Amino acid sequence: MGHTFEEWVVTLVSLVGTILWLWTLVEASRRPRIEWELAGLRKTFWVVGLILFPWLVLLLYFLIARPRLKAVDARLSPQLLNGPLHPDEP
Repeated sequence: MGHTFEEWVVTLVSLVGTILWLWTLVEASRRPRIEWELAGLRKTFWVVGLILFPWLVLLLYFLIARPRLKAVDARLSPQLLNGPLHPDEP
């Protein structure tokens, strides 16, 4: 017995959603706590939220947290690549 088009769509959406959720959970977990603090966010809140309320927090992560974290990344990257701003700094 074959599957209907709707069943294939539901399966595909579920698979893509699960992969996106896992990727987001790994990305959020691997980011250093200092990046979260500089972005004004709490890492524990977002990671636990992704586990307890995956679809809601996934959407909020992409709308709120990820843009802020990317902005912090952009500010920190030049300093990490080029070293301290002043030669006297450790």
